[in-house]
Amino acid sequence: FVRLTNARNVLLRGLTFSGCRATAVWFAGCANCYLDDCTIERIGVHAAVINDSSFCGVFHSRLRKLGGCGVRMRGGDRLQQRQSGLTVHDCEIGSFCQIDRAYAAALQTNGCGMVMTNNLIYDSPHRAVNTDGNDQYLARNEIHSVVYEFSDQSGLDVWCDSTYRGIVSEKNFWHHIGSSLALCGQAGIRLDDAISGVVMKDNIFYRSS
Repeated sequence: FVRLTNARNVLLRGLTFSGCRATAVWFAGCANCYLDDCTIERIGVHAAVINDSSFCGVFHSRLRKLGGCGVRMRGGDRLQQRQSGLTVHDCEIGSFCQIDRAYAAALQTNGCGMVMTNNLIYDSPHRAVNTDGNDQYLARNEIHSVVYEFSDQSGLDVWCDSTYRGIVSEKNFWHHIGSSLALCGQAGIRLDDAISGVVMKDNIFYRSS
């Protein structure tokens, strides 16, 4: 529906995007571009992709019935520790990963300096959140009813790069995560294969295997 390339200072507010085979909204090389109070539903791939951008985000929106991810974000510079300022705040992300069935998280980040706060995330056969990079902040989210078709997965999954630093999970509520398919492990938070330096503080786990 929308592709912004090298755009600046754009606000999409109060819109509904529904019924699309591909990704609904795509920002590339943008700065200060935002979705606010939007509904994105019945999408074949991802609700929103924000690539190589800075100070962009999705706020107060509803992302539902998605074939792939809710929001994919890539930005910042890990080597230079340059923060991207990419944010997802106060969103409902439900029934995602419905076509891909695996490795399509509600929130999927890559880079440096992402913020994910006050979101409700639910209903996925696979993981809920995947963070790759540095200085990723996940706080005051509720995540439930995920990882019900797979093992070796979790609500928050971080994998296989010991140089990731500054990942913080704080005051999140993880519940009803996992199933009887826990052959290789399921968890609310899973730090897998060499992941180090992650802070987990004041989280609540209930029926989170």
